[in-house]
Amino acid sequence: MKLLKKVSLCLMLALSIGVLYGCSNNASPSDFVKSEIDEIKDADDKLVSIMLKAMSAGEGEGEVEFTNELLKQAQRLEYEITSEDINGDEAVVTLDIHGFDLETTLVTSMTEIARVGVEQVLAGVNTTDEENEELVMKIMTDTVKNSDLSDRTIKVNLIKEKSSWKFANENDLYLILFNFDPASFDYNNIDKYIDEDALYDSINEAN
Repeated sequence: MKLLKKVSLCLMLALSIGVLYGCSNNASPSDFVKSEIDEIKDADDKLVSIMLKAMSAGEGEGEVEFTNELLKQAQRLEYEITSEDINGDEAVVTLDIHGFDLETTLVTSMTEIARVGVEQVLAGVNTTDEENEELVMKIMTDTVKNSDLSDRTIKVNLIKEKSSWKFANENDLYLILFNFDPASFDYNNIDKYIDEDALYDSINEAN
């Protein structure tokens, strides 16, 4: 689905800030993980704005605003590295996290998008593709902006290559910051992101 691909693109843009903004500390697995997180958390707002505009060339204002809200949520992250287990060139780092949950937010957003879509059909409202896209991005952005933080524990695997530590799974930073792995996006099964009970309840209440 086009929307999920946009979300994936916005996530990549968000983490690109860290790549452009600073250099990781590879002294230990924990130092590397801390450095990767802090590069996002401590990014200067003005610099982030400039980078987003440059990297989002060709995208609409809605996508830029959505990406900016994702970054703001990532910067609210609170974490503690609770353990580090090194075995040669492999390591496992465990973190306790209080942060944004994109998995939950995506379900809330998609359910609201479905509700609005059903109501428009029932009311006989005709909208253009451009209007639909703008509405969808607004719902996504508003949901991210108003999301609460939640607690979770995450274990990430690292490997050592050429004396430097790195994530064994390149998507682990997404999991830390957003509790979501872009590789898990199911573009062909949008129904899995809709809370059907909540959708039916909201439609029944409106009628």
